[in-house]
Amino acid sequence: MYFIGQTRFSLYIPGSNAWNVSNFTEEEYIAHLFSDERMSVRVNIFSEISIPLMNKMRKQYDFRHIVSYSSILPQKWKNILFNLQKKYPFLYLCEVDSKNENPLYSILKGKESGAVAFFRLDDDDLLSINYLDNLAKYNKSAYKNMAVSFGKGIAALYKQNNYMDFRNVVQQYPSMGQAYIGYWSGKNLELPPMYSHHNLDQNIPVIVDSANIMYLQTYHEQQDSNYRFSKATNIQEATVEAELSKYPKNKNSEQLIACFPVLDMNIREFSDKKTSYFSISNLEISKKDTLIAIQKNKDKCLFELEYEIILSKQLTSPKAIVFSFKFDQNVTVQSGLTFSSYNDIGWFKYICGSNGTANGTLSFILDKPAQLTDFRIIIWDDRFKSISIKSISIS
Repeated sequence: MYFIGQTRFSLYIPGSNAWNVSNFTEEEYIAHLFSDERMSVRVNIFSEISIPLMNKMRKQYDFRHIVSYSSILPQKWKNILFNLQKKYPFLYLCEVDSKNENPLYSILKGKESGAVAFFRLDDDDLLSINYLDNLAKYNKSAYKNMAVSFGKGIAALYKQNNYMDFRNVVQQYPSMGQAYIGYWSGKNLELPPMYSHHNLDQNIPVIVDSANIMYLQTYHEQQDSNYRFSKATNIQEATVEAELSKYPKNKNSEQLIACFPVLDMNIREFSDKKTSYFSISNLEISKKDTLIAIQKNKDKCLFELEYEIILSKQLTSPKAIVFSFKFDQNVTVQSGLTFSSYNDIGWFKYICGSNGTANGTLSFILDKPAQLTDFRIIIWDDRFKSISIKSISIS
């Protein structure tokens, strides 16, 4: 069996939606595409983290990884690719607009017949070192013309040349590591057509495997989706952090290290530094409305709350509790909370209780930095006469 990956390394494609859907001209998009600010992030992730991980995951497999790039890529970035190919011979460099070749055929030429798994990976995302082990289960002629999608992964913030804030995600047909199973006959390659990950299952049969962590999706301020809609750095950063905060934090650092050993130091440092500036635990509440003043304040846009609560009855209620928040100034919550018509409640969130417990995470982002001054816990469903706070932390 053969494994072939491909990364389009900041590839410029004339007429691409990448710039057509933006508010910028094609010339502006090209300048952005190859700018030092954007490229330095990708070069560091790809060369220092992604490729070393692929080197570990290739193990005994017949694996090559195509790096496609444009002829107009500035020479300093090309030189980095050339040096990487010398260090890691499994890389196959392809200057797409100057060579009339299909790199898949070039790689497979002269090889015996066998199943082929082809996958793509963006230059700022990562694959687990166990990726090929899991893909090998499906790289068989029996699955020819099917796609393989690994749903379980990690979302993480990349900032100041480090990964941090690792989150658990399970997505439907994510693009990271999406694979296609084909067959090489010795002369011809039969491979299913490529489709967007958004509607993959509407076009070809898909094998879905979400049992293990297979990828890490990178969130950073230089992502193209942020550039399309705003040039303002503060808006980009808020958008990135707000999107990431939707997912629960990963609390199994050893599992992460096993999947992404190159990130050992980042993972351990983040695990050691996870702190909250406000927390309560082992608190019994029998009053309907409990106000808690926040003494340790800090100006923040993004607030995250983790809670574990025991309800007085083994009931399920979509509005068991209300969390209410007040700030030191007038703010607008951009996402995560709703503003109540009751003046004494203000910004709030209904907390669902299921079978006598209310556990989960909550995040919200403000339009400007402010201090959280008051946190209220309201027993909203009158069937619950009391609740037991095992823990609530705000960071």
